[in-house]
Amino acid sequence: EESDSEKEASEKEVSEKEDSEEADLQEPESGETASEEENREQAKDSETDGDTAEPEDPEDLFGEKEPFNPDPDEIIAIVNCIGMENLAELHNQLIQFYGDNGKDIYQALKSGALSIEKREWGKDEKFLYYCALILRHSDEPEESLTEESIREFAEFVQGAESKRKNLNSLRYALLKHYGKEKGRRYYFMLKPYVKVLNQM
Repeated sequence: EESDSEKEASEKEVSEKEDSEEADLQEPESGETASEEENREQAKDSETDGDTAEPEDPEDLFGEKEPFNPDPDEIIAIVNCIGMENLAELHNQLIQFYGDNGKDIYQALKSGALSIEKREWGKDEKFLYYCALILRHSDEPEESLTEESIREFAEFVQGAESKRKNLNSLRYALLKHYGKEKGRRYYFMLKPYVKVLNQM
C-alpha cells in the first residue's frame, strides 16, 4: 500500500496536470481566437517599440502643388488680340489656354488688379501672335515650332478668312495645304479658337 506522503504527492501531480490542461483549453479574453490574441500582442509590442510610422497626409502623396506663373507676354497678347471690351470671349479664351487658372486671370483683369498695356497691333500682328500662342499650347513638338513655321501657319490661317467661316471648309483647306495627318491635327488644334480668329 502507498504511504500517506506518496499518495499526497501523486494527487498533487494529477491536480497540477488538470490545471495545466484547463489553462490550455481556456478561451482568450474578448472572444478572440489564439491567433488573433497573438496578433494583438505583437501589434502592442510593435507600438511600444516606437517604429510605427504615422499615416501620411493625403496631400503629401501628390507632392506640393506647383505655383502657376503664366508668361506675362502671353497675357498681353491674348488681351490685345481679343480686347477688354469683349469680356465673354476673353473669359473663354483664357480658360481654353490655362484651364481653371484662366478664371483667376480673368477676374484679375476684370477687377483691375491686373492691368495690361494696350498695344497698337494691326491684323497681321494679331494673327501672328495668336497663332504662335495656339501652336505653343498645342501638342506639336517644340522643335518644330520655328519662327518660320509659326509665321507660315499664321499667314495661312489669316489668308483662309472665307474658309474659317465654315468648319468643313476650314478642315478641307487644312487637309489640302498640310496633308492628311498634319491637316487633321491642325484642324482640331484650331477649332476652339476659330470664333476669336474670325473677330480679329
